[in-house]
Amino acid sequence: MKKIIITAFLISGCLLGMAQQLIIYATEHKAGIYKTFEEFKYNNPSVPFHYPVRKKTKKFPHKVIVTTCKIDIGREDGNKIGKVFGFCDGVDVFINTESPELSSWTVFTKIEYFGKYCYYREVGSAYSGGGFDGTGGKYLTEKIIKIQTGENQVISTFNLEDLFADDPEYLAEYRSDEKRYKKLQFYLQKYLEKHKDDLR
Repeated sequence: MKKIIITAFLISGCLLGMAQQLIIYATEHKAGIYKTFEEFKYNNPSVPFHYPVRKKTKKFPHKVIVTTCKIDIGREDGNKIGKVFGFCDGVDVFINTESPELSSWTVFTKIEYFGKYCYYREVGSAYSGGGFDGTGGKYLTEKIIKIQTGENQVISTFNLEDLFADDPEYLAEYRSDEKRYKKLQFYLQKYLEKHKDDLR
């Protein structure tokens, strides 16, 4: 009897561990809607996904292409689901860190890189008149979201220096590149690959 109880405990522990696997380690992203950051974090969407998606790509300077999308969902279904963090269509993962009420107008941004910090690009609208570099009044912000806490921030040449401070050799390489401001994603991703086992 004691052995049965211990075995059951171990099995339940393994199942719990599997259920709590971070999305950055997943070989497959589960299709569905993430109601919260926690659902996204553990690759565990709580709402089935069976809606058409309208994807849109926009080209920015330096050959940067950003993919955003909206879900074709009726008002009634959107109201029932309420606030959401993002969704996975079975292939790509899209988020909106503002956790808005879901509607057919809600804009989601594709996650470009998964790691200790997940990287994404957010498109905003300019209201001061005129466009930015031919992008039709849109501007681009590069952001990261920390997988452990959900904290998100805009990245720049300066705060990447803070992030790289624990690796002086890599920081020196970064500082030596006069065009680093054009390659923030490249340097961030390279750093995260180098330190992929450090989730602090």
